[in-house]
Amino acid sequence: MTIKSNNYKLLFGILTTFAFAGCMYIAPVDQGKTFSGKQIHALKLHMSKADVKKILGEPVTQHHGKKCWTYVDYHFAQHHQDRQQLILNFNQKDQLIRVETRVRHS
Repeated sequence: MTIKSNNYKLLFGILTTFAFAGCMYIAPVDQGKTFSGKQIHALKLHMSKADVKKILGEPVTQHHGKKCWTYVDYHFAQHHQDRQQLILNFNQKDQLIRVETRVRHS
């Protein structure tokens, strides 16, 4: 009788787990170097690197002899993820000469 009772408890536990597995909530998560549209609009051509850092902080990566800075913002939600890149290019005088954004939804 005890064995049969334990089997029912085990079966109930397994079924309950599968029933609630589809109802789980996954909280949205931001990762990377988050930035806003307001920050992007605050960037002006010919700004110095120091001024850009005041607005956006340190870049995630620096390329091409530190003339190209990349900021990456990941947003994970229950059924999708977004990746936004902000790519900044500087000239020989370390002045901002190009701002590019890329967005990928999946």
